[in-house]
Amino acid sequence: MRFREIFQAVFQFASRQKMTLASISAALQYCGMTAIPVSKRGAITLPPEVRRALGLDAAENPMMLVELRNGGVFLQPAEAMPVRDIPLETLQKWIAEDERDAEGFWEKAGKA
Repeated sequence: MRFREIFQAVFQFASRQKMTLASISAALQYCGMTAIPVSKRGAITLPPEVRRALGLDAAENPMMLVELRNGGVFLQPAEAMPVRDIPLETLQKWIAEDERDAEGFWEKAGKA
């Protein structure tokens, strides 16, 4: 069951039972989910237990990768690394992969 469906089911049940916000939050946490507010500017604050579990509290400048997936948002911890610290072989591999991807893209675009 997707998050949205579970979330809707919990709130429908909660409204029928006239549950308080604290009870709804407890029910979501039981399902392994936490409802968090989104500010008018789109900012969210991850709960402390989530930050600790992802190791964000220990990071000097924590960052997250954000990806849209199946109508939802997927967050993943990211780490910045200076290019000078990446082995030359790794950089060459990445460049070769990007060039192959670009060639494939332009081949498909030319056939469209």
